Amino acid sequence: MSSEVQEVLQGLNERFEQLVSLHEMLLVKYTQLCKAKQEQDAVLAKQSQSLAELTEKTEHLVLSKAITHAGESNEEAKEKIDTIVREIDKCMLLLGK
Repeated sequence: MSSEVQEVLQGLNERFEQLVSLHEMLLVKYTQLCKAKQEQDAVLAKQSQSLAELTEKTEHLVLSKAITHAGESNEEAKEKIDTIVREIDKCMLLLGK
């Protein structure tokens, strides 16, 4: 073979090796990014659950404040809610008959 062909082949071989090296580097980076995404997804899920719990607690507090009168304790408000729930259960039972 002529020296020109050998030089072209050698150049192609070098470029091929560079591409393989770059591919391996990008594959490692992709794996790292996938792992980081999974970790962020887990954090997001945990924070979403925490937000839902806090929202529910806030709704309960708003409801208990709406039911309580001035000077009424939370225990009294809880008893009122329990009484209302029992009355609703009785009404549902009567409607079911």
